[in-house]
Amino acid sequence: MNVTVRKAVSSDMYPVCKLLRESTLNSNWIGVNVRKRMFADPWCGGEDYCGYVMLDGDTVVGFLGLLFTRQPANDPQQRFCELHSWFVQEAYRKESLKLLLPALSMRKVTLLNYTPTPDVYDISKKFGFVDLETELLLIYPLPNPLNWRRRYRLEADAHRVAGWLNEQDSVIFHDHRQVECEHLVVVDELTGESCYLMVKRMTRRWFEPIGRILYIGNPALCARSLDSWRLTLCMRLRVQCLVSNAAELAGWPLSLTRRIKREVPSLIKPASGSLPHTAVKPLYSLPLLIGYKLH
Repeated sequence: MNVTVRKAVSSDMYPVCKLLRESTLNSNWIGVNVRKRMFADPWCGGEDYCGYVMLDGDTVVGFLGLLFTRQPANDPQQRFCELHSWFVQEAYRKESLKLLLPALSMRKVTLLNYTPTPDVYDISKKFGFVDLETELLLIYPLPNPLNWRRRYRLEADAHRVAGWLNEQDSVIFHDHRQVECEHLVVVDELTGESCYLMVKRMTRRWFEPIGRILYIGNPALCARSLDSWRLTLCMRLRVQCLVSNAAELAGWPLSLTRRIKREVPSLIKPASGSLPHTAVKPLYSLPLLIGYKLH
């Protein structure tokens, strides 16, 4: 089949959005006014393209999105690229790898896929991707009276939150001020410690709203103070429970929680010399940017 592949640029926005609207992807419901963020450079990726398009003549029949980022929370020196929205029309499926291979050829870039489908997961593993997030921790909104701590305060006012942040957390805060998510700080009134949290309201299933904890600045404080604010935060977000990467809070005994496996783990292909991949947090991600679920 005579198809061509080239870099996707901002002028491809409408034909790509039309293709994805008609796709079988879980995110096909997202409209063009939101998807246009895919064609911007919100986090200093430094590239002038946002993926690859497959063309039959002048018609877009396939797309693989790339979100280039610099991520102070993970590795300030490292370049990251998230693969997303990989879809090819049925008649052209045998040509799908023509979209992936150019992305795999990039050097000194850590590749990520936070939301792979089962088929994409299997293909990616053959090209050197490894599991990133494999288990989730579900935190239920029931305070444990035996571990209640009145010494902890949950701060949600943006100006007050900013005043508690260290240099790295402050960069994260300002990078995400225009993103629809909650910025919070847990304060230990006794020691003066603080823990910055970034949380987004999402859905795990259509009837199950959750608060996805995307960043935990101080896991030790988060764990020991959890019983004092879990109910408050769930009520604030109007969610059934909070959800975190299970690995982040694995070292602390937590009550009223449950670990579950992700149906499909997220993936990473680290660049040589990059940080341990287990430390990468899903902060600078397309699900956060345009609002579909991370798992």
